[in-house]
Amino acid sequence: MILLIGYGSILSGDDGVGQHIANRLDVSLYLDTVEVIACHQLMPELVDPISRADHVIFVDAALDGQVGDV
Repeated sequence: MILLIGYGSILSGDDGVGQHIANRLDVSLYLDTVEVIACHQLMPELVDPISRADHVIFVDAALDGQVGDV
């Protein structure tokens, strides 16, 4: 299973991009293989879903780097 965690503060403008992306993803075709979590910040409660995932993708905003850098 792939877990995507989008996080950031939606009150801080573009810092909330991770949550916005997570909330807008349509994973209805991949319900058995993709799980999406949108949250304000990374918390210890995420350990359980992370431990069950084969792959984890974290989506957040950054001020440095070039567009598209990973």
